[in-house]
Amino acid sequence: MKKYILLAAFVAAGVISVSQTQDVMTVKMKDGTSHEFKVEDVSEVTFGSSEINPSYPVAEAIDLGLPSGTLWASWNVGASKPEESGGYYAWGETEEKDYYDWSTYTHYDESSSICYHIGDDIAGTEYDVAHVKWGGSWRIPTRAQQDELRANCTRKWTQQNGVNGIQVIGPNGNSIFLPAAGYRMYDGLYNERVHGNYWSSSLRPGFENHPYSLYFESYDWYQDYDSWRDLGLSVRAVYNAEKPHDDCPVAEAIDLGLPSGTKWASWNVGASKPEESGGYYAWGETEEKDYYWWETYTHCDGSYSTCHHIGDDIAGTQYDVAHVKWGGSWRMPSVDQFKELVNNCTRTWTTQNGVKGTLVTGPNGRTIFLPAAGYRWYDYLYSEGQYGHYCASSLYPDHEDCAYYLHFSSGDWYWYYFNRHFGLSVRAVCP
Repeated sequence: MKKYILLAAFVAAGVISVSQTQDVMTVKMKDGTSHEFKVEDVSEVTFGSSEINPSYPVAEAIDLGLPSGTLWASWNVGASKPEESGGYYAWGETEEKDYYDWSTYTHYDESSSICYHIGDDIAGTEYDVAHVKWGGSWRIPTRAQQDELRANCTRKWTQQNGVNGIQVIGPNGNSIFLPAAGYRMYDGLYNERVHGNYWSSSLRPGFENHPYSLYFESYDWYQDYDSWRDLGLSVRAVYNAEKPHDDCPVAEAIDLGLPSGTKWASWNVGASKPEESGGYYAWGETEEKDYYWWETYTHCDGSYSTCHHIGDDIAGTQYDVAHVKWGGSWRMPSVDQFKELVNNCTRTWTTQNGVKGTLVTGPNGRTIFLPAAGYRWYDYLYSEGQYGHYCASSLYPDHEDCAYYLHFSSGDWYWYYFNRHFGLSVRAVCP
């Protein structure tokens, strides 16, 4: 139910701060962003809650006491209680259908009999049905999360309200029930009440047609790697609490007055003030390292020709260092957000507290400072004080080994592409 509060009473309560000189109402959000409104334009403030799609009620997140802190959903995606089977989804699809085989599978090219590569791990992407249906921090579990469940929990074949399945009991005594929902193939439902097969988000390395899944029956459970992507399996989601790292202070979100409303961080990921360089990260990696080359790049097999596809855009995924380090709505900027910055802002090459870089001034007059932090290659730091190289979340089209970045020097700034293994700066955005 929505609540309406008169502006005067709301301001008097001190919940919103109003500048008396500029007649501006400033609302500060939990993720660090601030939103300003002219008081003369506001007549009423409305509180409400977003409605969940009643067809896909969101489960409770159950803490089983696992080492990672991962929480597991109390029922399947598409269900409304623990013993319901819920939906059956082909891997990477987000809707059910009447017929499950290669001819109806979205991510398959029948002419060449090849599955499209949509990522080695689809958790948190547009292909993750749990994230699409439930939003927030809900994800399809990775293989590692399913392995952690089996390694740390006990299981008991049982019935709940007449439905066969397993009760999974965590180290802290809390439990979840997984119904033996079977699987969908062609237009049939097979092995219902006999076994359960639950998708993970992880593709089996070297086998484009086979993701990992959690399989169980009355006497065993194990990681299955033979299920075909076109089958309709169950999904039991996990909830990953997004908390900033204590050693990675979160910046202020600066509203530059851009058309999209995107706000830019006041300092780089890994820094604690605007003029600090912060961390240097290879594309899709979330930690720094001593040596930047293909042999040390996580997402390839030792050379540029073997780059793993982890997504066309990694913003908001487990490969997004800004999102991993800062949580909330923080993301690496896309190439389109870099383009918006360049096309709508002015820049001045300057020095701030002895550090060279670019002062970016937005349409509303507010600014951010981007230090010319250079880049890391092999075990060296190049061009510090001369160039800025800032990584985008966007993969460069038709070049699996390259991603976009923002380049600037004393004379120019533009977006281009670079090899994914280089260590670049990251200036986050908050959409």
